[in-house]
Amino acid sequence: MNLRTFVAAVVGAIVLFTLGFLIYGLVLDSFMKANVVEYAGLMKDPPNMVALGLHNLVLAWFIAFVFDQWAEIRNFAGGFVGGAVIMFAVALATVLGYLAFMNIYKSLAMPAVDVVAVTIMGAITGGVIGLILGKMGEAPQEA
Repeated sequence: MNLRTFVAAVVGAIVLFTLGFLIYGLVLDSFMKANVVEYAGLMKDPPNMVALGLHNLVLAWFIAFVFDQWAEIRNFAGGFVGGAVIMFAVALATVLGYLAFMNIYKSLAMPAVDVVAVTIMGAITGGVIGLILGKMGEAPQEA
C-alpha cells in the first residue's frame, strides 16, 4: 500500500464515519428503530467506537485500493460512480445475507432504505477518495 492509498483511506474513513452519523444517527434513527426486530442484548448502547472506526477504515481502504490499483480513478466524478457501485454491492450482499439467515427486519422497507443509504454514503466517500487520489498524483514507476 502506498502513501496515496493510505491517505485516501483515512480521509475516506472520516467521511464514512461522518456520513454514517448524519444519515443513521440523525436522519434514519427513528425509522431504523421502528423497522428492526429488537432482541435483548442485540444492539450495543453505546456502540463500540473502535470497531466502528475500523469498519469505516477497512471499507474506505477497499475503495481506495480498488480505485488506485485497478480502476485508476483519479477524480470526484469517477469516484462517485465507483464508490456507489462498490457500496451498493456490499450493502445488497449484506442485507440479503441478513434476510437469508436472520429475523431482524420487520418489513422489506428497512433493508431497501439501508441499501440506498449505504449507496449514497459510498458515492460521496468514493468521490472524495477519487479526488484525493487525483490530487496526490500518479505513483512513481518501478524499475
